[in-house]
Amino acid sequence: GFQWKSIIESWISNRGEEFSDEIKGQLKGFFNFYVPGTLRFILKSIKAIVKCQDANMVMNLLRFLEALYTPETLKEMDETLLEATFVFASIWAFGSALGIGDDGTDYKKIFSDWWKRSYKKVAFPGQGTVFDAYLHPNGEEKGKFAHWEESPAFSQVEFDSRNMTMSEVTVPTGETASISYWSKHNILNMYPVMLCGLAGTGKTQLVSGLLRSLNPDEHLHQIINMNFYTSGMALQAILETSLQKQTATRFGPPAGTRIVFFIDDLNLPQVDNYNTQSAIALVRQHIDYNHWYDMSKFSMKEICNCQYITAMNPTAGSFLIDPRLQRWFTTFAVSMPNVNSLTTIYQ
Repeated sequence: GFQWKSIIESWISNRGEEFSDEIKGQLKGFFNFYVPGTLRFILKSIKAIVKCQDANMVMNLLRFLEALYTPETLKEMDETLLEATFVFASIWAFGSALGIGDDGTDYKKIFSDWWKRSYKKVAFPGQGTVFDAYLHPNGEEKGKFAHWEESPAFSQVEFDSRNMTMSEVTVPTGETASISYWSKHNILNMYPVMLCGLAGTGKTQLVSGLLRSLNPDEHLHQIINMNFYTSGMALQAILETSLQKQTATRFGPPAGTRIVFFIDDLNLPQVDNYNTQSAIALVRQHIDYNHWYDMSKFSMKEICNCQYITAMNPTAGSFLIDPRLQRWFTTFAVSMPNVNSLTTIYQ
């Protein structure tokens, strides 16, 4: 279907005064030029690590554009930079869930090669894929593509064995820096994030490093590990340990803060006779309606200022999760580190 067209129209019409009529017109042109063809190519030729609906990928694009088109950046953007920024966001919105297939097919490279052939107005560096390029939003290099090592998500790690352990250190690489960059934008804007990948790809470590980078005065976090026996009631009890009663029916983290729930191994809970997982159903209900129910008093609890980051291995547990929950997440495929990444980590 073409429901995603309505989502785009609604998003454009609801932009603030910093989006002039001229900018809105240019954005409509970009959407019409880039989105339909890309969705058709993905449907015909690409297999993502988990199934992502068209509307979900378009929502990813709108979330990324919200992060990049701020009132400050729009003041300094000409049409060329506006389109380059749109393309930068589009590549990750449509390609974030691409990885290595079961047969060894590199879908990120296939997508990258197709993009370079199909859309040549915004030029990428000759070497590497389009996913290896970071766009400078400002400064002397504004509008130019560079390696992710030049992005704000990449930094030098200082390790002191006297007061910290290796488990507390997340060594950034070009691959992890890109995921951290977009994930942090989503977290700051209260959008859910999901990391998918095989065991040993570093999903948990990547999220742990991301959570440590947040301002502890504004963002609290709780790490929850799912297993086969995690039920909806058990998960609700765990989540409520970090919440405080604010009014008779309203609960949340301490005033002035948000809490990020990191749920690891999201798809491990047992699938019941009705092909559902009660723990996942609880998360979906909370994201859908911002509430769940007190099962002893049969009363509604409004749960505010909470958001989710999840990680899962799509080859374990129930493999996939309820599409009605999946649609809320911006999904990133996490692959095994390549040679360059391993060199960066162990140098």
